[in-house]
Amino acid sequence: MKIAVLFRGPVRPQPYNVVERYREFMSQFINIDAEVTTYLATWRQWKNYKASDILGLDLFDNVIMQTEPTDAHRERCTALKKLQNGADIRPVYNMYYQSRTALDLIVNADNYDYIVHTRTDLQMIFGAHLPQWFNSSYTTIHAKPHPWTCDQMAIAPTKLMYNAWNYGTIEHLGRMIEAADKPEAVLEMMIEDSKVPVKTAPYDLWRLDHRRNM
Repeated sequence: MKIAVLFRGPVRPQPYNVVERYREFMSQFINIDAEVTTYLATWRQWKNYKASDILGLDLFDNVIMQTEPTDAHRERCTALKKLQNGADIRPVYNMYYQSRTALDLIVNADNYDYIVHTRTDLQMIFGAHLPQWFNSSYTTIHAKPHPWTCDQMAIAPTKLMYNAWNYGTIEHLGRMIEAADKPEAVLEMMIEDSKVPVKTAPYDLWRLDHRRNM
């Protein structure tokens, strides 16, 4: 079995936090009978830190380093500044753009059986439940009928993971963003359009780093 593990998001709150998350998260896959390849998709610079600050540590097998989209780039997608719930468009667009860019590369790089998709600032401990996350569905922390489908962490067969995050054209992404009442609604629309089966699985700990916006 081949597994691609994608860490995506800014280097935050500091480079050593990303290193801690990586080491803790990846230690859980040591006893799995699989060939595991890691990817990092991140912005070249985020606030006071640079992605290059962690490259010398040689943690990730592959690094996708991007310049954060400009306002002009985002406006190709939508001229809106905020979602219906008041959320800033910038991180919403960035998340979907970055995830899709990384997944495009991953699905063309090798014939992976599964993709693990997680954030750089997320602490996720599966415990004894990890085998339940590898199945024939898009498996995540919580999903409908929960108020929102989690966009922070999921494991799925490669085709399902790609379809769940494949917004098609930039123009289509813009229409979904404009119709969304919350950031996660875009993921829900893509999952519904692609008829991706979704399920949840148990875990021991799920926690975002409280310093992520520092």
